[in-house]
Amino acid sequence: MKKQQIQNLFNQPYNQAKWKQFLGQTFANVQLLSTPENLIGIDDHVATNAQKLGYILLDENGIDRQIAVYEVTLANGII
Repeated sequence: MKKQQIQNLFNQPYNQAKWKQFLGQTFANVQLLSTPENLIGIDDHVATNAQKLGYILLDENGIDRQIAVYEVTLANGII
């Protein structure tokens, strides 16, 4: 993606499909779930919904790293 495309993405209302596309184009090793996993046991005073979307796999100087990707809908009053 080009700089202007990334800026446009950040300026638009959130769209899960567009963000998944962005992650796939930005990171070489992304493993996104075909169906997001709903997380249970979240504090509903903080978040009304939380889903695991997948992982980004990174190799940092021979050390494998796995970064989880989540989508969280914050509760009212949470910035």
